[in-house]
Amino acid sequence: LGGLGLSEKEVGSLLSRSGLWSIIYFSFIMPSLIPKHLSPRFFSILTSCTAGVTAVLLPYASTVPLANVLHLIFACTFVSQAAVNMQFTNNATGPQDRSVITGVAVTVETIGKALSPVAMSWLFAWSLQRFGKEGHDLVFVVLAALALMQLTCSLFLPSSVDGSEAVQTEDASPVGAAKVPASKIGGMQHPQASLRERSPPP
Repeated sequence: LGGLGLSEKEVGSLLSRSGLWSIIYFSFIMPSLIPKHLSPRFFSILTSCTAGVTAVLLPYASTVPLANVLHLIFACTFVSQAAVNMQFTNNATGPQDRSVITGVAVTVETIGKALSPVAMSWLFAWSLQRFGKEGHDLVFVVLAALALMQLTCSLFLPSSVDGSEAVQTEDASPVGAAKVPASKIGGMQHPQASLRERSPPP
């Protein structure tokens, strides 16, 4: 990691510290930022930029503490994009279509989780075999490119992903259902209610 030649124990300790920080980040810090202080789109842009920069810098970390800090920042911001994408989907989808869209999204996410470790491991081994030590940062460049893709998509998404009122207040009842005044329910109109409806305001 970062050209430091860490042992398996040191790598495990580094990942453990990043894991503990991730628990704090996703349990307390991220929920306090969205939507209280930052909109989902702006948060996605912020985390995409941060993940891309830390992914490029991580292979060149010269010390273990620096590598640990860069790794925990990258891990939190990169995974945050998946959480924000789920919020994008819920905000932009009507209640009647949300279950279907969520099912498709979860299926695609599961396929990605199954293929990504295999693909990245193969790419890392191939880059070392093909380019030697100079190719050890190729995987991190690919991760930075994925963060850039997330940034680009966030910029061009519709305004509804931020939770516009048009989608949030959409009624799940059938289209065309009329709102009947309470005074006319049952085919009868209360005399006093009718008088109040016809009388002009004072």
